[in-house]
Parts: sequence; structure tokens; C-alpha cells
Amino acid sequence: MRIRISAGLLAFFGGAALVAAVAGIFLLLSGGGGDGTDGGGGPSPTSGPYPILADGQYIDSLADVKTIPSDFSAVPMTYLASKVGAIAVVEITGIVSSGVPSPGPGTRTPSIRRFQPLPWTTYTARVEQWIKGGNGQTEITISELGGIDYDGPRLFTGTFLAQTGRKYLVAMDERSPDAPGTGDYAGALSGWANFEVGDGTIHVLNENNSRRLMGAYNLTPLDEFIAMIREWIVARPGVTPTPPPSQSASP
Repeated sequence: MRIRISAGLLAFFGGAALVAAVAGIFLLLSGGGGDGTDGGGGPSPTSGPYPILADGQYIDSLADVKTIPSDFSAVPMTYLASKVGAIAVVEITGIVSSGVPSPGPGTRTPSIRRFQPLPWTTYTARVEQWIKGGNGQTEITISELGGIDYDGPRLFTGTFLAQTGRKYLVAMDERSPDAPGTGDYAGALSGWANFEVGDGTIHVLNENNSRRLMGAYNLTPLDEFIAMIREWIVARPGVTPTPPPSQSASP
């Protein structure tokens, strides 16, 4: 399989699971040292199961979760929109499977946790609106990087796990046969390119880079944000915006 890691990692970590990036990410996780957390002074990380948000709560108030730091660049939706294969508003309707990919023939699973492959979670989803790409489907499956491992949640800093019954605006690519998971589409739920939208407004993940890059759009009406995305698809902004602090209740 041809691997163009430098070209693929940015798009993948922004939300698109390009084949070139998949091999490099799920085989070796040496990017950030050991397991760690976002050091932004937010809520204390939880070592238990992934937090379940109550009614009226969204990912902009999500408690910090113990995560794996990464050296991959954060690509915000302002730039990713023109590169990713598909963008849609979806409701997550269930989980098909969650598992850890094999490191490959002739190798063994490393004993050091930070070098072990990340889980992938495959969700079923009902598409409410295609913003870019798609084949007109109303029901799809999406394989996303990260999941619940035997000792708890395991995912990169800046990403989150979807919750069944909730609505999100997601960036993704059609899944290659070489990629882990079984979904029609694949991606990584990074907070700077994927958002919760259940109340008709944009909710940005409570995480440093997500707030820094997309915090200005928190609580923007969904229809207004979609109109912006359509503009970014045609012509991405010439300068990276420096948004003011998020309007969310998070620190």
C-alpha cells in the first residue's frame, strides 16, 4: 500500500480518514509521549468511563478525559471544508462495533500502552443534511478513530466520542478497504472540525485547540454556520482567524 504520511495526516486528523494516514496512525502512536491530558487548566480528567452528557449539556461542557497527546496539526473546519470528501449533519443512531486493529502480520501488540493501536468505533447514523459529498444516502455507517478499550476510553487529545441519540456536524471521507472499521465513511471526531448541533446551534468541544481555532463559532445558529461552510468549500479563508474565547460555560 502506498503511504503518503505527510500529505495525509493533516486531513485525517482534521476529520478525514485518508488511507495514506491510516497506516501511520494506527500502527505506531509515538507522537506525544505517554498517555496524558490537555494541559489547559480545565476540569480534572476522569479515569473512568467516557462521560455521558445529560439533557441540556453538549460537548462544549464536556469534562476533560484522559487522552493521548499527538504531534499532528489541528486543521480547523475553515480550511478542512475545501479538502475533506464529505460533510454532513447526522444523528447517531447506534454503535455497530468497537475494536482495536491488529498491528499487522508478523508483529505483536506492543506491551507499552502508548504504542498500542487506538480503538475504532463504527456508528450507524441517519443523515439529516449533506453539506458536501455523499451519495444521497439517508442511513450510513461511520468508523471513527477512538473508543473504549479494556481499561477505559482511549483517544487522541482534541477528539471526542459520539453519543447515541445526539446530532453532529461531521467531516469524513469514504472509507478505504485498507482502513480499520467497517463503516461506509471514516474520520476522526476532532473538535476543530466536528461539532454537536442538537439544539440547532454549533457547540465546540471543550478543549484548548478546539476553543482556540473554532471558539468564535460556538453557539452560532446551525444554518448560518452551514452557509459559512459552503463558502469555505469554494474558497478557504486566507488567514487563520484568532477567535475570542468561547461563549460556552467551560473554563
